Amino acid sequence: MAKPGRPSKYSDELVETICALLMEGQSLVHICSLDNMPSRQTVARWLAAKPDFQQRYKQAREVQAEFMADELLELADDATEDFYGEGQPNRVAVQRSKLKIDTRKWVASKLLPRKYGDRIDMNVTGEISLAEMVKEARARADKQSR
Repeated sequence: MAKPGRPSKYSDELVETICALLMEGQSLVHICSLDNMPSRQTVARWLAAKPDFQQRYKQAREVQAEFMADELLELADDATEDFYGEGQPNRVAVQRSKLKIDTRKWVASKLLPRKYGDRIDMNVTGEISLAEMVKEARARADKQSR
């Protein structure tokens, strides 16, 4: 017998709803906790078995990363709770905003690493001479054998 409130049938409408909620910035954990939504295990099975769902899910996650990147500016610019009445700093609110920003940056860097991930410069400059390296290695070997 199927669990009540958990559909057991894959449908385009259900996939569309899941992807739309992801694009709005909701987490999959939250989405799967809603009434008439599949469990996270069911979504994981669908992702493994249904290439069309994989593609739509991937696109939804990319849009979600863009949404989070946009939210970073809003969070950074919002100073409404940064101070108490007499200009006293509200360190808790400031730290909470920092946590929200850092979390969104991290998630965006994982969802869209080429766009929001850390860039590693792999360019190598300079010249490497194999003959010079062999000469230095021989000199070290001769020095050690003495």
